[in-house]
Amino acid sequence: MNAFWERVYGNLATTVAGVVAAAATYTYGVGGKLPTNKQEWAFAAASVAMGALGAATKTPAPFKAAPPLMLLLLFLATPAAAQAVCDTTVAPTTSVCGPNNNLSFIMPTTNTDGSPFNDFGLIRVIYGTATPLCVGTPLQPGPTAVVRSMGALGQPVTPLPNTRVAIKLGAITGLPQGKVFNAVQIADLIGNVSGCSPEVTHTYDSGTPNTGTGVQVGP
Repeated sequence: MNAFWERVYGNLATTVAGVVAAAATYTYGVGGKLPTNKQEWAFAAASVAMGALGAATKTPAPFKAAPPLMLLLLFLATPAAAQAVCDTTVAPTTSVCGPNNNLSFIMPTTNTDGSPFNDFGLIRVIYGTATPLCVGTPLQPGPTAVVRSMGALGQPVTPLPNTRVAIKLGAITGLPQGKVFNAVQIADLIGNVSGCSPEVTHTYDSGTPNTGTGVQVGP
């Protein structure tokens, strides 16, 4: 690479590095937000590296490392199934969930065209042991996904804003033991069905222990 193109390459990398670093600074600095998952930590860490490269404007050679860092950032930032956190007295911050834990989501109040959603019909839960559960555009359950209709769950025909609906995992028929991926869909009264929600993953454990043996009273 001759000196001219190396300078062009360096200036381009500097600009990209500066934008990434500025976005991270605003999000995790001015915005007061801390990274909460591996994608956000990857973004923050990579932005620091990119910012360091951006500061080295008089040394074009380090910019040769910029494209791999950008690709790594994009790879790590690809949306994945969110990790469930089940709040129980035994395991307060783990992703091992039991029948009494909830799959929850916020009800929509509009249709895809922006009109009011005033003919809510029912909720569908999608689950499976592999991701992605849903494919296509809009996302619909794939060939290996299991779909369960949960009914209206007491929700009104016209959903209220910011309504979080909770579904007990134990109420989802056939939910398998082990690692599970979940998503939801909303259907209206005439059968129109939404796309799949983002996925969430957890380890489902509904097994109960055997009772104690050798029970006795005495010394």
